[in-house]
Amino acid sequence: MKRPDKLFELVKSMSMSEKRYFKLFAGRHTIGEKNNYLILFDAVDQLSEYDPHDLQESVEQAGISSKHLASDKNYLYKLILKGLSAYHAGKKTSLQIKEELHQAEILLDRGLYDHCENLLKKTRPRIEKLELHGLMVELDRLERKVFGYRRDSAAIRANLSHAQNETRLLGQTLSFLALYQSVAEIRRSISKVRTEKELAQLEDIMQHPSLACHRPPEGFHACLYYWRIWAMYHHIVSHAGNEAAANRALLKVMEGHPTYRQENPQEMLAVLSRLLLLHAQESDHSFQATLKAFREFPGKLKNAPPQVVQQVETDSGAIEMARLLYRGELSRAKAIFPEFQRVFEQYRPAMPHSQVVTYLYLHAYYYIALGDPRSGLPPINELLNDFPNTVRPVMQIYSRLLNLVIHYELKNYSVLVYAADSAMRFLSKKYPGYRVEKLLFRMFKRLGKMEGWSPRETEEWLQKVLAELDQLLIDPFERKSLEYFDSRTWLIAQVESKSFAEAHRAQADSPPPHAVEVSSNSEDDPRQAGY
Repeated sequence: MKRPDKLFELVKSMSMSEKRYFKLFAGRHTIGEKNNYLILFDAVDQLSEYDPHDLQESVEQAGISSKHLASDKNYLYKLILKGLSAYHAGKKTSLQIKEELHQAEILLDRGLYDHCENLLKKTRPRIEKLELHGLMVELDRLERKVFGYRRDSAAIRANLSHAQNETRLLGQTLSFLALYQSVAEIRRSISKVRTEKELAQLEDIMQHPSLACHRPPEGFHACLYYWRIWAMYHHIVSHAGNEAAANRALLKVMEGHPTYRQENPQEMLAVLSRLLLLHAQESDHSFQATLKAFREFPGKLKNAPPQVVQQVETDSGAIEMARLLYRGELSRAKAIFPEFQRVFEQYRPAMPHSQVVTYLYLHAYYYIALGDPRSGLPPINELLNDFPNTVRPVMQIYSRLLNLVIHYELKNYSVLVYAADSAMRFLSKKYPGYRVEKLLFRMFKRLGKMEGWSPRETEEWLQKVLAELDQLLIDPFERKSLEYFDSRTWLIAQVESKSFAEAHRAQADSPPPHAVEVSSNSEDDPRQAGY
């Protein structure tokens, strides 16, 4: 999969106000050639998709030579970063503090020790309030230099003692961060525990003394990671109630911080998104109330950034669609599908790859449920061909399963055999212990060779597969396979010659085993520090 041009990505990530500011900024900082760089900026901004030939043609039409286009793009990229730094200076407390520390070092280098010390004294309480231990270590370093120039040994000793405590708190945060990353790696690779071996690997991490004591640490940032770890753990082992409780505790810690909501809204949204997904298992009234509150989140912020609006729309859209598809509520899914498509088309250029994969998967699932497998083929082909297996690797299994369902329903039997073999190789290499998926892939390979069978023979054989599937689904580990695709209902539909939607309605009294695990709030989203 080709990655977009870095200048294109940067320009497309900018808000309208950032673009307006940059044009003013560029006019002040590119004397002589300012028009050239602004023309290049506009040319990139006008591209809906990056194409080097289109960009070169646009630049040349504006009367600018494209001979040095690569170096011009590189200069413009750096100039945009400078402009964004100037635009956001003072808008975030941590950035304000970093700027003050930078100013203090300038004063120190000039020998203005009193000026430097006074600035550091004003900055210290703000760092303490926000528990920014890394910045406090830097402040202590500058302060020690001031005391050193004055030969104040007592002040240096007190400073060192304070710095050691800040270093300890910083080390504690990093320790919890390391534990968080260990659990996150497991979640990225398996999503949910499916074997005893996977469970043992996870439990080994959770036996760490910092977690086994079940006592949150003292520092704010360490506490954030503590609850993130427990929320993720309960998600992996499918303890929905405990997962919700851990997420609520995490949210409470975030809300108790003086600036966290305003300055880290996407991290808070990551938690709210998980809670929304958990509510997908509950009554329609409960889910709709939570969905409404989730969509109102940007309005609670002062000047919500466009990234927050995007995250709210894309997460809520994917979760709502997934919920309706899994519950077999096709008429409601059809009603929201145009909005679902609009959100995808509008925000796709800025979506992380994991979220694009989620939307493509849901598109394919929707068309299968609708009884239109041919329309499901383009999104599933794009998902399988244009994204590496490292992007939501577990979803790659079920993308292959949807691909087999589509080709079977289209009667592409020769393709079915090849695709089933390919799926089996992927499964045996990545997840050899997943028995339900192994059964289904073998079933489709056999179906690809049954073109001459009578409908009755096919039905009888599928009934045997369904019975074998039901035996496997007694195992709670194997039952988790239904969270991505309800293969049992699909099989019932084939045996009883019903549509997927009809089979869903016939089983309406049977509650789903778990929430649909296709949330766009993915573990692979680099913008989110949550899970």
